[in-house]
Amino acid sequence: MNRPLTPALLDGILDSGTAPTPPRRSSLAKDVLWGANEIARFMNVSDDFVRTLYREKAERDPRCPIRWVGGRYFCTKTEIVAWLMPGSEERKAG
Repeated sequence: MNRPLTPALLDGILDSGTAPTPPRRSSLAKDVLWGANEIARFMNVSDDFVRTLYREKAERDPRCPIRWVGGRYFCTKTEIVAWLMPGSEERKAG
């Protein structure tokens, strides 16, 4: 959580010569893809392909990594890569 900048905090920052480090993003935050456009860019396909894939696969195939969350398409890079790996269907089904 960010602290409000007070005169005392600013004095401490200026006296030490270093600014406080910002919080680091978690690895999950870097892995998440929100929206058909972002997923499409990662997969190097069109937005329409992602939407079609979701309509035709995700509703019937629980292995499809694309989900509909809060009115947007959602998945992670890790899930997409694992899903696209050769042989992933056999490993996940068995």
